[in-house]
Amino acid sequence: MKSKINCVLCSIGCLIAIDSIAQEEKSISVPDSFGLMNAGIISNPNNEILQMQSMTNFLQNNNLIQVTQIGAYNYSDIILQSQNTTVMVNQNGYNNFLNLYKNTDEINQFVLQSGTNNFISDFSINAVNETNMSIIQDGNNLSLYNNGSNSISKDLKITQTGNSGTIYIFNH
Repeated sequence: MKSKINCVLCSIGCLIAIDSIAQEEKSISVPDSFGLMNAGIISNPNNEILQMQSMTNFLQNNNLIQVTQIGAYNYSDIILQSQNTTVMVNQNGYNNFLNLYKNTDEINQFVLQSGTNNFISDFSINAVNETNMSIIQDGNNLSLYNNGSNSISKDLKITQTGNSGTIYIFNH
């Protein structure tokens, strides 16, 4: 009888030990959010004011591309060559496609695709010095083809709504 009790107690002890090992909290070291700009900070580690200026300059002078995708099978292909870029892309829905290729000095662009099977192809090489563009697609099976850039399309705002519409824009 004692051997059965010892066997049960031993089994319970082993299960408790295994459970505590499985529930052990694991710490993952995450680098500082400013880890990519350590070059300026490392060069002068004793000057805190210089460090803060380096962080501020980094945040002011670099490019920002934000892509938010909610849904399934959304696709964004973004290739930009610019000195100053701010691009915000929101894809809400299913099977939305964005192909963005631009080469200019400054790019400020906002893209919203809300719905299903929407398509945007925005392509311009050697565009005007500054491009401010807003594209909104709200619906299903909408397509937009924008090719090129000129002074007329510098501050272009496009809103496409409904179902099964196509827009072609050639700026040369």
